[in-house]
Formats: sequence, C-alpha cells, structure tokens
Amino acid sequence: MWLDISSLLPERVRKISNSMLIQPIQRPIRLTNQAGTGKTLSWIWPILILAFAALIRLAFFRGALGSDEIDYMTQARHVLSGDLGRSTYIGDIRYGINTFQALSFRLFGNGLAGAAGLYFACSLASILLAYFFAQHVWGRRSAIWAALALAVLPIDVALAGSLNPDPYLGLFIASSITVFFFAQRRDSDVLYFLAGLLAGWVFWIKDEVIIFGALFLFLTTSWRSWRRGWLWFLFGGVLCCVSDLIFFFVGYGDPFYHYSVVRHTVEQQATTGTLGETSAWTYLRLLLVNIYHTGLLGWFALAGCVVALRQRPEPETRFVLIWAVGLLVIFSALPVSFSPLHLIRKQANYMEIFVMPLALLAGFFLARQRQGLALALGGPMMVLGVVLSGLEQQVISAVAVNGPGAAAFAEAHAGTPVFGPLIAQRQSAVERLLRGSLDSEVYIRPMADLNKISLVGGEASDVVAYVVEDPQMRNWQGTENELRADRGYRLPPALSHCLIPRGQLDQKDPGLGRSVLAALRGMFSLLPPPYASAAIKSTDPIWQIEPAQLFAVTRECAQQFRDQARQRGSSETPAVLLR
Repeated sequence: MWLDISSLLPERVRKISNSMLIQPIQRPIRLTNQAGTGKTLSWIWPILILAFAALIRLAFFRGALGSDEIDYMTQARHVLSGDLGRSTYIGDIRYGINTFQALSFRLFGNGLAGAAGLYFACSLASILLAYFFAQHVWGRRSAIWAALALAVLPIDVALAGSLNPDPYLGLFIASSITVFFFAQRRDSDVLYFLAGLLAGWVFWIKDEVIIFGALFLFLTTSWRSWRRGWLWFLFGGVLCCVSDLIFFFVGYGDPFYHYSVVRHTVEQQATTGTLGETSAWTYLRLLLVNIYHTGLLGWFALAGCVVALRQRPEPETRFVLIWAVGLLVIFSALPVSFSPLHLIRKQANYMEIFVMPLALLAGFFLARQRQGLALALGGPMMVLGVVLSGLEQQVISAVAVNGPGAAAFAEAHAGTPVFGPLIAQRQSAVERLLRGSLDSEVYIRPMADLNKISLVGGEASDVVAYVVEDPQMRNWQGTENELRADRGYRLPPALSHCLIPRGQLDQKDPGLGRSVLAALRGMFSLLPPPYASAAIKSTDPIWQIEPAQLFAVTRECAQQFRDQARQRGSSETPAVLLR
C-alpha cells in the first residue's frame, strides 16, 4: 500500500513540484528528436551532393573518343564469350580492367550504359568516400566542401563518361589508403589485410601504377611504431601478385608473361618518347597554371597544406598531407630509366590517382574559413568547375562529332569498303563494340589501304569504295602523324580530281557543353573589342564544327590512285585485297 502525500501539500506547491517532475521527462524527448534529426541531416548532405555530381556527369557525358577503351571493350567481349585470347599489347592483358568491363556489360547490357556504367559508379563512389573520410577526420563542413570539390572537378567529370577505367583505378587506390588509415587507427589485422588486397588489385588494373605502393613506406614511417598488421597488409598485396602469376601460367603457359610485356612496354615508351610528358613539373603546372582540367582545386589544396603546416598537424591531417604530397612526388619524379635519365610519363587523366587527397585538403581549407568567406571562395570553385566540365566535353566532341555518322554509314554499306581518317576508324570500332559485335567487316579502313581493294571485273564507272573526309581531324593531337601516313583529314591528292561527292554525313549531338561554350563566348563579346576578339577566337577550334563529306570512288578512280601509289613506291609490300 502506497501513501500519496501530494494531497497533503498546498495546491501551489503541488503544481510546482509536478512541473519539476515533468521537466526531466520532457528533456530526453527533445534530445532524442535532435539526435534523430542529426542522423537524418548527416545523410541528406551526401545524397544531395551525389545527386548534383551525377547530374553534372550526365549533362556533360562525353562518350568514347576511340583510344584504349577499344582494346578494353574488345577483350571484355572475349571474356564474356569465354575466350581470354593472347596478346602482346599491354592494354589487352589488363584483366583487372577487362573483367570489370565485362561485368559492366553483364550488369547494364550493351550500349553506353554497359560500357560506362561501373566506371560512372566508381566516380560517384569516390565522392562518397571523400565525404565520409573527411567527416570522420575533420567534421561535416570539411566533408561537404571536399565532396563538392571532387563533384565539380573537370577532369573527374570528363573521365566519368569517357568509357575509360581511370575512375575505377582512382577509387581502388583511394580505398586502399583509407582502409589502411582505419587499420592504423584500430590496429586491425583484418583491415590491414583488406588494404593490402585493394592495393594489390591495382596491379591487375594498371600494372605500372603499382609504384604507388611506395606511399605506404612513408605512411608507416610516419607512425614511428611497429605494427604486426603491416605484415598482413604485405601478405594481401603479395597474394594479388602471386594470383597474377598463377593466372598467366594457366592462361598463357608463362607465369611471367605479364611482367615481360610490361617491361617491353616501358622500354618502348622510354625509347620512342611517346604517351605523355616527362617533365617533373607537369602536374604542378596542370594544377596551378593550366587549370582547365582541375579548376581551383590545386590552389585550394595548396592553401590547405599551408593552413595545416602553420602549426603541428594532428596525426589525421598529417596522414592526408603525406597521402597528397607522396603520390604527387612519386608520379612526378620517379625515374623509369637512369641511362639515359627518363622520368615517369605524365598524362592529364593520370591525375585521377591523386585528386582525392587534394580534394580533402581543399575541403580542410574551406571549412576553416568563416562561413561567408568559405562561400565566397567555394562558390567560384563550383561555377568554374561546371564551366570547365562543359568545355572538356566540347574538346572531345569537336574531334569525334563526325565519327558516329561515318560509322553508321559504313554499317549501312557493309558490302562496300569505306575509308576514312583515324577518328572515323576508331569510332566505327566503338559503335560495333557497343552493339556487342566482334565482327570487323564493317570497320572504316585507313586511306592508305585504298590501293589494296580488288578491282577485278566490272565497269570503270562502278562504285567500289567510299571515302570520308573529316575536317574536324585537324583538332586531333595526332594529326601530323596522320598526314604523314596519308590517312589524315585531307584527301589524298591522287584521289581529289576523280571522287564523286555524295553529300554530308550526319553529326552527333555535341552535348550541353555547347550551350556553356555559347554563353562563355557571349560573355567574351562584352569585353573591350581587342580582348573580345582574341578571347572569342581562342574558342573557335571547339566552336566551329564542320560536317564530314562523303565521296564515292569509282573503279577507274581507284585504279588511278593505285598506279600513282606504285609510282611513288608505296606498294613495295604485297597488297592484301580488300573485298
């Protein structure tokens, strides 16, 4: 039996006591609501940023140019058919890429969705990884700015829709490093082993990039204490390399076949001086001077380094500094040959390897500014990133805009050979692979092969071939080599007098980036006349797009071309007749 003494108290005292009893009950309810709201808000930001990033990448989706993606898609088709093939070209034996590309085709089907699906997803996954890593280390403000910096990074936007594996490579490198960070924090053998597997898989993706593993030497040295888990990390990496040996022993009969191809490729590149620049300052120039690939990322990352080093950085910040500077040094100054001295080669797309830590440092810097100043700095970063992303799309479109039309014509006239410049040849291969076909009969062929077609029988006026003249090839970096090989955008002189014009080919849509370019040219027109003219003229190469011209080649015309080619001594090798 309980005695209720509240009835013995005066009414005023009873009300006060009741309010005091109720108040502690109300406060936890309010705190619980705040916690639930906080959890909801913690997910709203990454979702919004991810949607924004996806929208930009879809708006400025550029599609295939026609380079290494042809090899990767071809091998992926072979993998899907159960045929590993055998090749001496380095791109063909990168099964970390080829199997991933095959998986993308399997998941998303043929077409651009299948070719780019998983690479597109990897680009978005990198943004999420940057957000949650920065949130864990520095808090939500840094996470938001780091993710936004990566979301509007022009080179990342362009590569997300390029059908090339750079976003995939960048994600696995960043993932191995972030997992290693948490392994260090928790001293977890499981996480060390997982980080080693992720790092080792990079060798399967792009073999020579495994040199990024040198970064872990700097990271472990900075920790200044031995960890048993480092052995688990090493074991995970070695396990991937051993599996590579086993794979090539089973598939090629030589466990070191992959390594011999890599060595030959590196030696060839060092000898011929192809594929990229060798200056140690290339990436710094692209980050701080020629910023059309990176926007303001380089400057904000540099500012982040300065802010972090003004006082002794925390271990987490020191980790990111070593991550950023270490990769930049490795991929800028590593020698690949000492006699003569050659540094590792650089290309703009290789910046995907180290843009993640740069975005983290940019977020670190912006989050430490007053809110108004952060918006004043971050706003232009985002606007410039969107504009440059549109221009990145147009740079590719200006070259490839006529390729799909030429490829469609060649497919529709499969019974008659079609000849054209390099970009048309590559685009015809891309279109065929996107359909899921490995049939090379509808390829557009080099113009130099025109003297190999069969001219037996028939009338002199019969059409035996078609020729595509693409003026946009003048924007291709390899044009000078194409002209020397008589395969460029200009028609061979021996043909120009006897070709029969058949009109223009359809052009593909250049994309939304053209609207960005139009707006930019409109802004330039507002400048004082001398500056306006110079600024507008600088955009002419990617604004003035001319259609490809189609010509028919008669048997008589082809015979004249062959006779002149023989007189020049260009047919010393046995001709292979093309049907």
